[in-house]
Amino acid sequence: RAKKYSEDELGDLTETFNDMLSTIDEANSVLQESHEEMEKRMERRTQELTTANGQLVNESKERERAEHELLDAHRRLQLQEKLAAVGQVSANVAHELRNPLGAIRQSLYYLDRKLPSNEKIRQHFDLIKSELVHSDEIITGLLEMTRDEKLTITDFDLSNLVKEVADYCRLDENVSLVTKFDENPFMVDADQTLLRQVFINLLTNAQQAMAEGGQITVSGKYLKDRSTVVTISDTG
Repeated sequence: RAKKYSEDELGDLTETFNDMLSTIDEANSVLQESHEEMEKRMERRTQELTTANGQLVNESKERERAEHELLDAHRRLQLQEKLAAVGQVSANVAHELRNPLGAIRQSLYYLDRKLPSNEKIRQHFDLIKSELVHSDEIITGLLEMTRDEKLTITDFDLSNLVKEVADYCRLDENVSLVTKFDENPFMVDADQTLLRQVFINLLTNAQQAMAEGGQITVSGKYLKDRSTVVTISDTG
């Protein structure tokens, strides 16, 4: 504030000047309070908007997750319906195959008694009998899967099974089979009949993909938990 030195007009001017400064201070104080209050309001509003935005983001993520789950459930339902239809067809095919196989078995029995004994003929008879047994096993497996029964789990040597399948598939001379197993014998717990059919399909497809010859490689290894990993590759 300005210091007052006299009571004349200059003194009055000094008082007026000091009053004006006081008024300005009060106005500045009010403005400062208003500014601080406005900042507090803006901060609260920003926090509210941030919280609301976070809730919207979370709700959006939750909605997206629910939509994915619904879509996944719908896909699983469609797959189950397809599998049910395939199972029904498989059951019908299996039943239909039983009759011709029975006729083949009866004809084979008749021919076995009527045809002369010959080593070559005997080999073909044994082969047909073996394939009839194999066909029966496949049909039984199809029917068991459609009835949702448990698998027939046994302990067997997978390397021997692969060799048997290779002999059954009669691989061409220009197609070689290489096996690489961690242990010999390579024992696994599985349904031998169904797994045999899996390898028949895989080796047959591999041979068909190598019209000019090539190599089929079957490898097996044990993981730390003794579960089994089998890898099949070909050069086709």
